[in-house]
Amino acid sequence: RLKHDIKVKNPLIEEIKEKYSYIFESIEEGVKFIEEDISDSVNQEEIGYLTLHFMASIERSKNKKHRKPNVLIVCATGIGTSKFISNKLKSIFDINIIDTISSHTMEKILKYNKNIDLIVTTIPLKVKGIKCIEVNTFLTEKNISELGLYFAKFIRNNSEECNSSCKYEERDKVQEILNIVKENCTIHDYYKLRNKLALYLNIKDPTLTEDHKPSLKELLKPDFIKLNEEAEDWEDAVRKSGEILMNNGCVKESYIDAMVNTVKNMGPYIVIAPGIAMPHAAPEDGVLKTGISMLTLKDPISFGNSEHDPVSVIISICSIDKVNHMKALKELMSIMDQEDFLSKVKNIKASSEIDSILYS
Repeated sequence: RLKHDIKVKNPLIEEIKEKYSYIFESIEEGVKFIEEDISDSVNQEEIGYLTLHFMASIERSKNKKHRKPNVLIVCATGIGTSKFISNKLKSIFDINIIDTISSHTMEKILKYNKNIDLIVTTIPLKVKGIKCIEVNTFLTEKNISELGLYFAKFIRNNSEECNSSCKYEERDKVQEILNIVKENCTIHDYYKLRNKLALYLNIKDPTLTEDHKPSLKELLKPDFIKLNEEAEDWEDAVRKSGEILMNNGCVKESYIDAMVNTVKNMGPYIVIAPGIAMPHAAPEDGVLKTGISMLTLKDPISFGNSEHDPVSVIISICSIDKVNHMKALKELMSIMDQEDFLSKVKNIKASSEIDSILYS
């Protein structure tokens, strides 16, 4: 940001300076060496964000004698954005992710799990007695700051000795139970059972290793890309992007209907960045195999998202379960984070050119 003179606003700067003044002041002194190298000054907003990152690192390195905050992650369907957010949060904060779920299953989850401290959500939510923090799919610096302040406060208020269950949470009891079940029963939905057991036992969901998940290059092939398409409105655009998946044998028509209904019921949260929408639905809505499609529009279309409209690129995702698409999604999110991603994609003349943008 400094190199390209990109200014940021830190809405939590005063709170950060007040609560972590000693770290803030230390970083303020330390960045003077950086300022000499780049011949530019580092403003207080940037120092505030650095302070939050240092605080998170300090908490991770401590000999932890506090209970980890239990976090539930909620999005409209529970498969796309929530898993990406879960991985990002675990890489930054020392927390216990209870589960990543869809909004329509939340009431049932909350009924049987009374140990949730925080709900992180990509859609507007209010839950009585539980703090909810709404975040962007990409977890902006503002989001990370707000979460960092919450977790720091939580740790201060819960500095107590871990009981024996802390060690229990680290052991993969789920796999042991699954092995017993497989020996004596027929499992119809392995991943669903695995997730339900993890939730019931209140331990981390053991997911597949990255080696068993398809990469972005394996999923987003030329046949899955359509360029300069015309669409009447957002629904027509979403349906056309879903038809790419259906025509390649990835989904049934019911999945396309589910993607559209999700937007109608939850709002245009699928517009995750300026000019980019990422429709998706749940595996049980008609997924046959994991896939990703890309559709560029000849004329940008409004989805009703005041922050990121109009949309020029639609990337639709379907997954056979909650984890199979995660390797490809992480790769895609990393590429989308580049400043010129949208302009490059909009300028593609042939689907075969996608390799030069995604994999160069």
